[in-house]
Amino acid sequence: MNLNRVLWYFLIFMAGYFLWMSFFGPRRQNSTPKEVQKTVLHIPSPDSTVAVELQDYSLRISPAGGYISHIEIKKYGATIVDGHPLLYFPSRGERLYTIEAKESRIDLSDSTDSFSYIFGQNYTISIENSDTIVKLYNLLHGGNRNEEARLSGLIYYDGKKVHSISDKKLKNGFSITNPVWFGYRSQFFSFIILSSAQEVKARADDGGNVEITARLKQKDYRTYLGPIDPDIMKRVDPSLYNVFNWGNFLIAPFTKFIFYTFRFLHNFIPNLGWVIILFALLMKLVFSPLTYTSYKSMAKMREIQPKLKQIQQVYKDDPQKMQEEMMKLYKEHGVNPFGGCLPLLIQLPIFWGLYNVLKDSIDFWNAPFMLWIQDLSAKDPYYILPIIMGLVTLANTFMQPTADRNARMIGIIMAAVFVFIFMNFPSGLVLYWLAYSTFSVVEQYIFRRIMSASKQG
Repeated sequence: MNLNRVLWYFLIFMAGYFLWMSFFGPRRQNSTPKEVQKTVLHIPSPDSTVAVELQDYSLRISPAGGYISHIEIKKYGATIVDGHPLLYFPSRGERLYTIEAKESRIDLSDSTDSFSYIFGQNYTISIENSDTIVKLYNLLHGGNRNEEARLSGLIYYDGKKVHSISDKKLKNGFSITNPVWFGYRSQFFSFIILSSAQEVKARADDGGNVEITARLKQKDYRTYLGPIDPDIMKRVDPSLYNVFNWGNFLIAPFTKFIFYTFRFLHNFIPNLGWVIILFALLMKLVFSPLTYTSYKSMAKMREIQPKLKQIQQVYKDDPQKMQEEMMKLYKEHGVNPFGGCLPLLIQLPIFWGLYNVLKDSIDFWNAPFMLWIQDLSAKDPYYILPIIMGLVTLANTFMQPTADRNARMIGIIMAAVFVFIFMNFPSGLVLYWLAYSTFSVVEQYIFRRIMSASKQG
């Protein structure tokens, strides 16, 4: 079997497996056996609230219990808590507090008890004279449905690694002891208590509500309530840096490279859609020498195709001898049988790193490009970009100088599969692949002219 074809099959299998597990993997069953009673959390709901405007937040505070029941982060226009407590103190649930707001400080007091919220820089909130028993609840979900389901849940740091327990897993209950810090994250935002706890218990009900109960080791502590922005979070505490989903140890370096390249380019280009297109062009220029070598190798493969067929015919009953003769032919003509797939193989970690950035970076949340693309972190609502991308990918397939009909047919099938899969991808990722494929078509045209000129010369 042609080695080039084997690699194609391997790439298709790996890409298909990764994408299937990401988007169509096992999901929670909707049906519930009759004998199993549904789990319902009893979450406090305020009867009345007091509005407070601060530099970073718009808040509403319940005098009963003294908890924050509504939060909007002004910079992002994101309401992440509404109608339920951000942080609840069970021992104070029956108390009625007087609320006094002074600049960045909110003091709550009754005849025998008092405590304070102090709002600092980088989305930090210090809580003074609190109870050591606290409850916190899930943030509102505002991102991609599939990503929210995968990323949202309890997070904690054990001193070595940041751990994430999804909402789905919390339905069976979960507990930890002595975390360095803990909290809750959604796709783009997080609330973290920067205090060690003796014990943390978390559970979720059938309605998607999460309750986290903790016994803290101190009454005064800081919290972080803001975007999952690694640079901001690192300034608060270096261990918060890895709350951002960089990917595994193989993909993380590519994710970080792409993340900071985008931020650098964004300093000069306001529209992130054009940043993505420019990045695609830069990647195409970087890989162009390798692609040209691959193009020449594929052109030579087409030239020696008659000899390959002859070898396959002569040694059809001796596969080992057939492979030996084929490899000898490749060596004589300077052909790399893997050359056609090498650029695609090298692109895979970049593609996955780009996927991590575009789906999880707060920079792309609600970031418009143009026309109907008003959120680069969300899928194309009309599927126009995936369809155009598929057509451009198909055009690029037909411009490849291959005589292997199976490889060309695989390219056609892959173009169709890409359209189907990319329909649910962030539109920014589809835009990157569309731009990269378009530059590839131009590149193939230039390569053809160069090859034609060299033959004539």
